[in-house]
Amino acid sequence: MTVHIKNLVAITSLTALFASHAMAGDDVLQINRQSRIEFSDPLQGWDKDTYGAGWKRARLIKPRGGIVELLPSETLTSIEGTIFSGAFYSSLSPSRKYVVLSTIRTGVLGDGPAMVGKNIYSRAYCPVISTESGCILNNNTGEICGGHWEGKKDLWRYGVDDRTDTMIKPTFFNAMGLWKAFSKSEKFSKSVELDFEPNITDFVVQNFGVSNLLACDPPSAKNRDLYILVARQLEVEGRGIDAKFLRKKSNIGANNNYGVDKVTAEKSWLYDGPEDQARTRMYLIKGDEIEIISTSSSGWVYVEYKGNNKKAIRRWMKESSIE
Repeated sequence: MTVHIKNLVAITSLTALFASHAMAGDDVLQINRQSRIEFSDPLQGWDKDTYGAGWKRARLIKPRGGIVELLPSETLTSIEGTIFSGAFYSSLSPSRKYVVLSTIRTGVLGDGPAMVGKNIYSRAYCPVISTESGCILNNNTGEICGGHWEGKKDLWRYGVDDRTDTMIKPTFFNAMGLWKAFSKSEKFSKSVELDFEPNITDFVVQNFGVSNLLACDPPSAKNRDLYILVARQLEVEGRGIDAKFLRKKSNIGANNNYGVDKVTAEKSWLYDGPEDQARTRMYLIKGDEIEIISTSSSGWVYVEYKGNNKKAIRRWMKESSIE
């Protein structure tokens, strides 16, 4: 099944667009011969006038060809999101084990629409990525982001101060930490008889989504049972796609047919971002097979589709379109 394009947009141009990992116009940070970070989807037109220059997407290409999307749950929309400053503003550690990215978290103040040069807030961050796994170790902000790598060791210096520990110390939850934090909050809420039920989704969002959880804490015999518990709780909270994604990627419940995801809607539009305004002219139809790359907490999934020509197309879809 080939991807369907409204108004018969030329398929040849689409094929050329996805002919290689690094597409024309991409900004690339080469880590070594086998791996790199690609920045793509540069801000253009209204987005650039409103939010400034930068890139909407970044992904790590791992040595063996694996791809890790970075901060997919924070993709820039017309309301808010993260902008990547690109390769020039990124900084590789001397050992090349870490890379510090430069990002801007931006959005619209109040309930009104964004206006060029007005009604916009922004804050700079410097997330630290493990170049081996793609795990987001830390997402610092403030003066520490103005530091630099010094010498031949992975030493992060801000002025005369050694800030290495603060910079690269992991702040993410592993599977055990995530479950313990949720369990503790659940017990506390019951002890004081709160009117609301704590949910594990909040902790997952703080961890930059289930894809980052898996990158930071790869499934193993030691944590597999914990991933089952997390997946079950996500299902209880109505996060079925997140739970299915977690089970599939962690190879849990392989006997339950968690392999292929299929489009269930008669026509499912593909989007450049997780919002209605980002709809493209492409769509998939019922029965088309896809792979979920990452999920968001707002009812969107980032998917990969391969047509008859085997060229990978990665776009956003509505969660309701998938079984």
